[in-house]
Amino acid sequence: ARDSLIDVPEMHIGKSSRDLFTPQASITLGRRNTIRTDRIVLGVGTINATIQGRADSELQLGEPNRRVDVAIASGELGATTRKFTSALDLSRTATTAWLGDVSVGDGHADNPLALTGRLAFGPNSHIEARSITLAQGNATGILELSGGELLVERIARGAGAAQFKWTGGTLEVGEFGDDDFAFDLANLGQGILGIPDVSGLATIHGDYSQGPQATLEVHGRAAGVEQVSVTGNATLSGTLKLRLEPGFHPVVGETFLLVAAAGVGGTFDRVTGFLAGDTFLHPLYSASSIELRAYRAGDGNLDGAVDGADYTRWSDHYLTTTHQGVAAGDYNGDGLVDGADYTLWADHFTAAPSLTLATHAVPEPSSRLLALLGIVLGAAVSRGRAQF
Repeated sequence: ARDSLIDVPEMHIGKSSRDLFTPQASITLGRRNTIRTDRIVLGVGTINATIQGRADSELQLGEPNRRVDVAIASGELGATTRKFTSALDLSRTATTAWLGDVSVGDGHADNPLALTGRLAFGPNSHIEARSITLAQGNATGILELSGGELLVERIARGAGAAQFKWTGGTLEVGEFGDDDFAFDLANLGQGILGIPDVSGLATIHGDYSQGPQATLEVHGRAAGVEQVSVTGNATLSGTLKLRLEPGFHPVVGETFLLVAAAGVGGTFDRVTGFLAGDTFLHPLYSASSIELRAYRAGDGNLDGAVDGADYTRWSDHYLTTTHQGVAAGDYNGDGLVDGADYTLWADHFTAAPSLTLATHAVPEPSSRLLALLGIVLGAAVSRGRAQF
């Protein structure tokens, strides 16, 4: 159907028993789809059951005040040599969903490879869920996220074979794994790990690894900075993206815990959004934690003074693009070392620079560049910030 509306108490797609055996059950979504129900049961027993969307499909599943519980691939299979897979595949479908408790793979068979559940979300999706549990019993449970947003309070696993295949999109999760079953979180594609606004904490029961194209996104608010707790090891690269809100005003020297782990390896390749008014945040790494410390804006070498050495960092990288932040003179964090960074340095100047500042070499001093330097240096002198 081109457009469809389903409004029922429960949906059951694919169920086998001694009296009824249906090897395949499937639904393909149309162009625009709305499903309102309290529960979807997809694939019970020895059956392959699928709900999937097309590339042009749109789906609204549930409502904010009517969340949908979902069970994918469940049942007791007993002795069988066959393999049965049920899937809710929305990887190509623009989906908005409000889900309750979701189970992916929940059952038992003499052959541990017999029962598999799969749940997939893709780009242009916004999914909110209370919980997602994978691989209960000895079933296989697979969760895939290739784009969009998945906001979930808890992702857990059972004793079976659990897989989280994360290649892109934003995962905002309060708890990943639990005390009974650890679950490593691998952010090795282009994923963004966020932290729930309500708790301000993401707890990972297992290891966390972040690849060079991945991002950890953290908010700074009046109450402080969001945190990640890792019971295993945290291995880091990629980007730390800070989103510092107007009510966040750290003072110089103040520190905020960002990551606590059994062990910390690697560093972030780049930090964005670090400027907070007259201060900026910079990560400090230890064997078991990462803290953010506030420094005075323009303090490129982190020595506590905004002085000639910090000017040199700016001039040595003038008119270059960089991901190195303040270490390369990009004092406002916009990725370009330019006059705005000089102004930030001058506005926070705390010690008289050496005489060599006036004649310090700037890359390729064209007439336009010299005119710019004359303007900004003259402005600094006129405001009494520095003596050259």
